[in-house]
Amino acid sequence: MAKINKVHSLGAGLLAGVIINILGGVVWQTGLGKEYLRHLGGSLPSRTIPLAIWWGLLMGIVAVWIYVSIRAQYDSGLKTAALAGTVTWVLGYALPSYAIWSFGLLSGSLFLHASAAALPQIVLATLAGAALYNRTGDAVLAE
Repeated sequence: MAKINKVHSLGAGLLAGVIINILGGVVWQTGLGKEYLRHLGGSLPSRTIPLAIWWGLLMGIVAVWIYVSIRAQYDSGLKTAALAGTVTWVLGYALPSYAIWSFGLLSGSLFLHASAAALPQIVLATLAGAALYNRTGDAVLAE
């Protein structure tokens, strides 16, 4: 079994995170942002955008790490990357959003819209990160 190249995994994860952030920005600008602002009373706390950017980068790294970790069992490829992206979505987006909704801090429609919008973002970003990781390979220089 090949060793996981941590540098390639991190680089591919950062690429996935950047894609998550770009797609998230598009979703925010095209409608979801208005719904959030209406729910929050018209303004966001100043820490929201930086934290969202860091969260997107972290989720990209996690998604690629999951992909690299499970590909020995499921083979490398689109299905495995989509599975890793879906697992990341469930653990990093759907379940936290569900918890926030269950505490009454998020409306049901906002929970559904945000979760539905995040799934394709995460899966597409994971596909891109997996493709980059597969291209750079597992090669680790001998120590």
